[in-house]
Amino acid sequence: MADAQRDIEIRPPTVGDLHAIGELYRTVKGRPRPEPVTRHRLFDTPWGDSIAHIALDGDLCVGMVVYWPVALRIAGEVVPGAQGMDAVTHPDYRGRPRLFLGLAKVGRDLTREQGIEVLYTFPNERSIKLTKHIGATYLGEVGAWGVELEARRLRLPKLGRTASEVVAATPDPAELDGLVAEAHSERDVVRIDKSPAWLAWRYSELSCERYEWLTLRNASGSLAAAALLGERDPESWGSDFAGIVRIHELFARDVQVAESLLRQAAGRVRHRGGRKLDILVKDPVLEQAVERAGFQREKPHPMTTLSHRTGPFSADTLDFARWRLISGDMDFF
Repeated sequence: MADAQRDIEIRPPTVGDLHAIGELYRTVKGRPRPEPVTRHRLFDTPWGDSIAHIALDGDLCVGMVVYWPVALRIAGEVVPGAQGMDAVTHPDYRGRPRLFLGLAKVGRDLTREQGIEVLYTFPNERSIKLTKHIGATYLGEVGAWGVELEARRLRLPKLGRTASEVVAATPDPAELDGLVAEAHSERDVVRIDKSPAWLAWRYSELSCERYEWLTLRNASGSLAAAALLGERDPESWGSDFAGIVRIHELFARDVQVAESLLRQAAGRVRHRGGRKLDILVKDPVLEQAVERAGFQREKPHPMTTLSHRTGPFSADTLDFARWRLISGDMDFF
């Protein structure tokens, strides 16, 4: 498809477009994004290629919209969903709503054709004003929390003799599956289906991050909590991200266990020279643990959603209170 007035071509990306997409990222963000990351997002998902379109003015990539497929667990039902991300426009081509909306509408229509039932996005301040034009509904804001680890006021955990200590260890897959199932036993909510296949793909080495699992066990030796921490590899992403660690996943049996793991995680990250530990979360239990662990509120992220299903879901996807989200569920350009 082409914009006749501006001679801009809109089409799905190919592997041959990775360099042009990388240059768009460099122009918009002022820093490069590793090519393996873009390839991973576009072409390597467990459900096939992402639903994506780019806008080209000759050889110059001037815009892109990506709908990243996911499996959504809506109450007891698992349905195909997708997160809209990488919705960007070259600075020289901003102020042209037809360009952005043209990309977004093509992607929206393709997601419907390919059986995606729920779309959700975390738009920035520029794009949120336009999402209503593709039928998206604003739901609310997902909380962002952080701890500046260089701050002297950080309260580190004081462990008693019988307190459980966090260990850096990849949990046994079967044991982790059991913990995930227990932590996600809440009914009538909407969340990403954290299958082993999704976890393995989402946190692949192709994301160019350094990941570490932290685990905490109870007195009987059973896995009580697990968290996945990630830090962007400075050699791939640049030094801007060095020392900034994000909690991508957090599974815990109760608030106190989650709080203990979070406090100890902060201490471990600071001990090895980390500058900041942060988390994005929309979950009443985890939000309580995050606040009790001393994390400070930061600027939240707005969320919108759009349903392609003609009938009702087993839980209302337009009810923001139903959604459960954490950092790894929310990826950005």
